[in-house]
Amino acid sequence: MSSQHREQKDADREREKKEGRSEVVDSIVKAYNRISQGINPSFLAKMSLTIAQMKALFLFEDNNKFSMSELSALYSVSVSTMTSMVDRLFQNGMLKREQDINDRRIVLVSLTAKGRKVLTKLIDARREVLESFLYTLDEDEVKRFDRAMNDAAYFLGRARENIGTGR
Repeated sequence: MSSQHREQKDADREREKKEGRSEVVDSIVKAYNRISQGINPSFLAKMSLTIAQMKALFLFEDNNKFSMSELSALYSVSVSTMTSMVDRLFQNGMLKREQDINDRRIVLVSLTAKGRKVLTKLIDARREVLESFLYTLDEDEVKRFDRAMNDAAYFLGRARENIGTGR
């Protein structure tokens, strides 16, 4: 086999690989969009919370305080974009700002009592919806769903790390 023929076969294989990946990427994007729409309690509309604001509140589930830089890194947006995203939460009394006692240039963001109450309500509502859904599944389906969600969380976490490091 000539080197030109071998190079052509390698190029054809690479093109097929990319085309196959493109189909996989399309499939993953569609699945991700369906997941993102999945378990959002219907009372959100009554609370006047956008999905972005709800996601911002969920960031505080396991952490009490963030700097605006930390929040923007978690969201993969600029600090100014993050500030705009959470301003309404500040105006509605769900978040508060305070200066870091060790470095007064750093502004820390945390939940207020009202914000904690709303977050608890969101978590409880999401849990109720999920529990209702799980009762419609048999035991094997529950295990598969659990594994799939944990796998998705793992891979989405890795994707976020890759985006953050530019890999």
